Amino acid sequence: MRALLCILPAIAACSSGAIELKNEAAASAIDARNAKAAEARDDLFVRPGLVADRTARRITVTAETMSLEYPPEFLLVARESSRDYEAMAVSYAKPSDIHAALEFIGMKPGQPCEPEHMRFWPKGERVTVTATWQNADGKAVAVRAEKLLFDSRLNSHIPEAGWVFTGSKRVHDPSRPGESAYEADTQDPCSIVPAYNAPGTVLDLPRRAAQGAEYGNIALNPEFKPPAGALINFAFEPERPADRPRVLDVALTVRADNAAGAAPVFDIEHAGEPDWKGRGLTTPEAVRIFANLNAAGRDPFVTVRFADDLLLRQVRPVCKLLAAIESENGIRIEPPPEGRLYYRAFIPNEEFRDRNQRMAQPWELRLSSGANGITGKLTQIIEKWPENAVRPELELVHHDAPAPADLKRLLAEHGPGLPVILVFAPGAMTHGAVMEFVRPVLPTHGVVHVFVDDPPAETTPGQTSG
Repeated sequence: MRALLCILPAIAACSSGAIELKNEAAASAIDARNAKAAEARDDLFVRPGLVADRTARRITVTAETMSLEYPPEFLLVARESSRDYEAMAVSYAKPSDIHAALEFIGMKPGQPCEPEHMRFWPKGERVTVTATWQNADGKAVAVRAEKLLFDSRLNSHIPEAGWVFTGSKRVHDPSRPGESAYEADTQDPCSIVPAYNAPGTVLDLPRRAAQGAEYGNIALNPEFKPPAGALINFAFEPERPADRPRVLDVALTVRADNAAGAAPVFDIEHAGEPDWKGRGLTTPEAVRIFANLNAAGRDPFVTVRFADDLLLRQVRPVCKLLAAIESENGIRIEPPPEGRLYYRAFIPNEEFRDRNQRMAQPWELRLSSGANGITGKLTQIIEKWPENAVRPELELVHHDAPAPADLKRLLAEHGPGLPVILVFAPGAMTHGAVMEFVRPVLPTHGVVHVFVDDPPAETTPGQTSG
C-alpha cells in the first residue's frame, strides 16, 4: 500500500541541548576576527560561526568534524541536532543565519521537497560547497564537498552538481506559543547540507534522493577524510551569476486537437521569455523544446494542466511520456494546480485492480455515462479476519453516487477509511468529467488513482490484441 499513500516524514524537535564541541575557543577567535573586519566593510555579514562577503559572493561557515561511525546522512548539521552521529560535521553557525547570509549575497530561497504535497524535486538555484581543513600533518586540504561522499553505485564520489538553496520553512515553535521558528533551527534533523532529500534542510541535493534509497550506498570517501574533532570550513558560493539562473518555470497544457482522432497537442509557455509561446505542438516538438532547455543549462520546473476536453484514453499515454522525460537531466514536474490531480494519478499500478494484491483497501469509485450524465458507484471494502486466517475476507458494500455532492456525503457518512480512492472510468470519458466528480473530495481524499476501464480490444482470426 506504500505506493498508494504519501508517507509523511517523521519530524521531531531538535535536542534541547547544543552538542558540545571541542574547538569553542578557536571558533570564537575566528568570530572576533570576522567582527573586526566587518567594522570597516559594509559588504560583510557576520554571525557566530560564519562570515558572508557580498562582493565575493561567498559565505564561510566554521564547523567541527565528528567521529562518524555510521553511514553519513549529512555533511553538516546544526548544534541542536540529535543526528550528529550520522553527520560528518557540526556547524557553529545557526541554519537560519546561513539562510540569511545566502540572501545577503544575493540568492533567493526556492522550495523544499514536500512529498505530502506532491513536490518531489528540491527547487532553487544551486550553491557550490567547498570544504577546507588541515590534516594531522598540518597540510591544508580544499575539495569540493561532493568528493567527501562516496557512492558505491557509481564507484566514485557523488556528482559535482552542487546543492540547491531550498531554504527551510517557518514552523510553529513549541517553546513559544503563538510564535514561529526556522524549521532547521528547531526540528530534527536540523540539516544544513544533507546526503539525501532531508526535510526542512537549508540546502538540498539537486536530484531525487530518498533517504531509504541512499542509505547504505553512501559512505565517507577514504581519499578525503578529515580528522575527527578538527575545525573545518565550508565555503558556500552561488553556482551562477544572478542574471543566469538555472530554474525555469514552465506551464504545459495538454489539450485535444481539433482534428477528429488526432493525438493531443501541447501548449508550452515559460517565464524565461514572457512573449514566447509554443502552441499546438506535436509530441516530438514538445520533447525537443525541453531537450533544448536542458542543453542550455536550464532546469525546467513544469506545471502540467490537462484540458477538460481531453479523453482519459488520451491522458494516459501523455502521462507515460512525462514519466519517461522526468529526470535530473530532463524536466522536473511541479505539484498540480489546485483542484487537479498529479499526473502520475493517471498511470497507476495495474496490480491494484486486484484487491488481493493490496496491503490495504482504499475506496473504489466506478464512473459511467448515461442519459442523466455522469454517475458513480462507490464501493467500500471491509476486511474481516476469521480466526487463524492468513488473509482477510472482503465484504463489499456498494453505494450509489448519482452526483459529486453524493460522493462527498457518502464518504463523510461511511468514512473516513483510507484517504485513497481508486477511480475506474471508460477511456471515452473526458478528464473534465472525472475531475468534476472527484474535485469536491480532494481535501479529504487527496490520493486518487485513475484506471481506464475499457473492454479488451476485439480481435479477428490471425490477430492478437496489443
